[in-house]
Formats: sequence, structure tokens, C-alpha cells
Amino acid sequence: MKFSKMLLPKYTDNRHARAIKVSLNKLFGNTSALNIELAKIISSFSHSTHLVGGSFMISADLRFFIVQKLLSNHWCLGWFCPSKVSWDNHEIRYVPNFIQRGTITRKRINAPFSKYPSVNVRKKNYYLEQVWPKPYNHVGIRLFSQVVGELF
Repeated sequence: MKFSKMLLPKYTDNRHARAIKVSLNKLFGNTSALNIELAKIISSFSHSTHLVGGSFMISADLRFFIVQKLLSNHWCLGWFCPSKVSWDNHEIRYVPNFIQRGTITRKRINAPFSKYPSVNVRKKNYYLEQVWPKPYNHVGIRLFSQVVGELF
């Protein structure tokens, strides 16, 4: 009987929680059930990756790696694609060109728990694209200093 991958439960990695639990047991000298819960809370903050399905990773030559699915904290599925120039909201940006996407490959995530996880292909590094939030500023709403700056 064949089992579909869709029927399998989502993979959860609890290696880090178990290691923290062992350290807490040694530190406190007991095997309390509270140590297990503390270990889960600590590992959820310190050992969680910033990558999710749909994250863009970009290289220095403006090529993209798009994460399709996280297999674990250290492995992901995704594809490579080149970039294209896009005009969006009075800004010129480089965005992935999904028309020329490559085949889906499995890649190892380097430094998955840091702020800047990466994927390496030989000597080319793809880093997580950091999108900084911008305050909402409708075209009709301008600051007084902007109006004065345009006048003088």
C-alpha cells in the first residue's frame, strides 16, 4: 500500500528541545515535567528559523532562490530564478522572474537560527532578503517640511 506524502504529519524537529531538557535536568538535579515545558519554550525562541515557504533569498549578482517548503530547520526545497526590474509604487526594484524558474532542488540552510540564513551553491551565497517596513504615506498626504522643501 502506498502512502501519499500529503497524509504524513508535518515534520517537527525536537532535537534542540531534548538537548535543552537534558541540560536542565543536569543543572537542577531532577527530572521534573516542568523541565520539558521550559525546554520547549526556550527552543521555540532560540531555535526557530526566519525562513518560511515563499521566502526570497538573493545573491550578490541579483539571482534569487525561492524557498518552496521547509523540510526541517536545516533543509529546504526551492528553486533558482533570475531577476527582473520592476517599477512598483515609484520605486525601481529587482524581483524574481518566475517565468524562467529552474527545477526544484533540495538545499541545506546555513546558519538557520541567525538573522541572516543562507543557501550556498559552490561559492555563490544566497541570503534572506530583508524587507524593512515603510510607514504608510499616501501620495496626497505630505509633511509640511516636504512641501517647504519643494518650494525653496
